[in-house]
Amino acid sequence: MKVAVINYSGSVRKTLISSYLLAPRLTGAKFYAVETI
Repeated sequence: MKVAVINYSGSVRKTLISSYLLAPRLTGAKFYAVETI
């Protein structure tokens, strides 16, 4: 399974939400934070 957390508006703490709320609930998930594209 692949999950992407994106948002087009400014800083809304996507990395914080992903690392502390989403990643622990996905067993064996690898977490990659990409801050800029």
